[in-house]
Amino acid sequence: MQFQRLRRPQTTSAFRDLRDGWREFSSRRWLWPVVAQFTVVTGIYAAVMQVLGPVTAHDHPGGARSWGLITAAYAVGAVAGGLVMTRCRPERLLVAGMLSVPAYSLLLFALAVPLPVPLDLVAALAAGGSLEVFTVCWATTLQQEIPPEKLSRIASYDALGGVALTPVATAVAGPAAAAFGTTAVLTVAGALVATLPVLVLLTPEVRHIRRDDPTPLKHGPVATQDAP
Repeated sequence: MQFQRLRRPQTTSAFRDLRDGWREFSSRRWLWPVVAQFTVVTGIYAAVMQVLGPVTAHDHPGGARSWGLITAAYAVGAVAGGLVMTRCRPERLLVAGMLSVPAYSLLLFALAVPLPVPLDLVAALAAGGSLEVFTVCWATTLQQEIPPEKLSRIASYDALGGVALTPVATAVAGPAAAAFGTTAVLTVAGALVATLPVLVLLTPEVRHIRRDDPTPLKHGPVATQDAP
């Protein structure tokens, strides 16, 4: 009996993997603008949910109880957004994802006023749903547009962008609120969240990505011969 020798996997250095991954990441003009804007959005999200939101709730009636209800409403909105996306199949994936993100600013503006808690809950529901819609559209786009052998490297840079500003944003949020006021910081943050996705849509490559047709019969049904 003859045995076939297995080839040893080719080893590469970590630096080469990072370099090749960055080349793949930066060469796609639809990819890096979306990651850049969501780096800012996730930083704002961390600052609001971990620092500015609790501070705002502490300074107004309801306190921790109100903030607990707001975060619960956000989670419910996220679940609802995911359920909606199981039925909704937008043709232009990134357009749908980008247009959903500005709804998150409703929560920031509601906390900046601040609005009564029932209205804050509505804003939190919309905020949670909006980011979940983006997440589904974005994950679908990556799976569709990136070759499988390159997906892990690009996903690594995508994940890095998602957390890059989180430590900085949470560290700066408190001092910024003390210096300029919580209302001012939340208003600026809300304006950024509402504006950046629209600016990303100015990139033609972002607007032109369409959902692939998963139907295998693209040229019509296969003709079958009738039985005699």
